Amino acid sequence: MKTTFQAWLVPLGLGLALAGCNRDVPGVFPLAVGYQPLEAVEASWPAGTAAAPTPEAIGAPAMGRRDGHDYAHGRAYIHAPLAQVWAALQDPMTSRIHGPSVEVLPGEEPFPLSFRLKYRVNSIIGPVVWEASYRGGLATGASGSPEAAFVRYEKIWGTKYINVQSGSLEAAPVDGMPDVTAVSFVCWLGATGQNATNAWGTVEDWFNDLVAKVHAPP
Repeated sequence: MKTTFQAWLVPLGLGLALAGCNRDVPGVFPLAVGYQPLEAVEASWPAGTAAAPTPEAIGAPAMGRRDGHDYAHGRAYIHAPLAQVWAALQDPMTSRIHGPSVEVLPGEEPFPLSFRLKYRVNSIIGPVVWEASYRGGLATGASGSPEAAFVRYEKIWGTKYINVQSGSLEAAPVDGMPDVTAVSFVCWLGATGQNATNAWGTVEDWFNDLVAKVHAPP
């Protein structure tokens, strides 16, 4: 799914027209949670072969609804070292939600990776706007070398018709294969007119954008 929120425009616009004003509300993203993953990933790794055990692909999803929001999990391999994947994640556009227009804003948090994305969807009664904060960092081993990279995002302000929009990514080298990175994704979504399929679209887009950035010409 390439445009996670495109199919949302008509039902959201109708809902706003019926409900009245599109009130903006603040979100909560405590510094104390850092960039730890949202939850354990339940998805499958992509199926390989004896000749290609770690294909550059995303495996079958785990999707559903619980705790008042939809969720989607994904696991994938990227044919690049962890350092290259981490460098690609510095580009905010590798982590954007597809569909809305997006504006990159400076980060305001004390993490190695910090930026904000301001999203806008044009509905039938006017623009719907919200903002998400993205943060990330590395885990290092005894040698001081990076062993894993993490990114986490959270809606922090905007339309009340998105009450949950959260995600996390964890990347680490495959054992014995330093040029292949295993990546796990979690996306939570609670929004008018959206469901777990839309959350899975975000996972797919995150993976595809990251792969494209990793393999882009210098």
